[in-house]
Amino acid sequence: LLIRCCLLGTRSHMREMYKKLGDLGDVALSCRAKLRTMFKVKPLTIKGVRQELLAIAHESGQGSQKRKKKRILSLLTRCR
Repeated sequence: LLIRCCLLGTRSHMREMYKKLGDLGDVALSCRAKLRTMFKVKPLTIKGVRQELLAIAHESGQGSQKRKKKRILSLLTRCR
């Protein structure tokens, strides 16, 4: 659901692509190739990804799920 939400696909389209490709990673990669951003995004670094994953792991409290999704979306958007 998160991949579908992040990559702006419909449930039926994602299901169809999964049946065709057989792997959610391949589906995400295929959808990501079609995603465009308005501005050039800063490329990911190992250190930056680690920091984001740690920040996601330490998120807690009210609204933490929404903040985690936002961080994950940011990482997915910056993937190349």
